[in-house]
Amino acid sequence: MAALPRINGLTLKQTKFTKVILQQIKETGKINLTKAGFEALDVNSAKAASAGAAELLEKPGIQEQIKQALVSNGLTLDVVSTELKKLAVSEPKTITGDTKLRTLIEIMKLSGAYPTQKS
Repeated sequence: MAALPRINGLTLKQTKFTKVILQQIKETGKINLTKAGFEALDVNSAKAASAGAAELLEKPGIQEQIKQALVSNGLTLDVVSTELKKLAVSEPKTITGDTKLRTLIEIMKLSGAYPTQKS
């Protein structure tokens, strides 16, 4: 069997999944794995979309691509930490504090600095 074409070390489906995740973060500030799975994978059930997306999100290559994209957009852990500090003492005007907090938590999860599951 011939090797699948790769972009930056990822298969086409993995690359599409990464782009969908980044677009979700940009548009909503959170990740919807089921929706991302439906958009990036060839599946026909919510369970398969969610499971496939969760599996992809665990892959080091995908995590690295997401981290690189976040860093290239200025969303480093230092920036997120600074924003969290500002949020703790400020009154958001155009978006709710809850929305901004959820966005920052998602970025921290993707950076590996926030537990995704309770122990």
